[in-house]
Amino acid sequence: MSEKIFIDEITVKSSRELGDVETLAKSIKKKHGLIHPILVVKRGKFYQLVAGLRRLRAVQSLGWSKIEATIIEADQAEILEAEWDENQNR
Repeated sequence: MSEKIFIDEITVKSSRELGDVETLAKSIKKKHGLIHPILVVKRGKFYQLVAGLRRLRAVQSLGWSKIEATIIEADQAEILEAEWDENQNR
């Protein structure tokens, strides 16, 4: 189940080359909206991003204040596994 959360409450653990975020942002804005929610873990009053950095950066570039997110409970090993799966699928 997903819910909308404030983007400024999301922490990003690491940054990497994201590729063409501008095209993704255009697609989100003009064609399909945000098809898949990002994946986060609740950490106190913030959320740690697990998967969806390109989607997050794309909607930030559009000026969104909230984003649809799936909130999971996971330990660090499960988070790393989810990040790895996301990268492999991309």
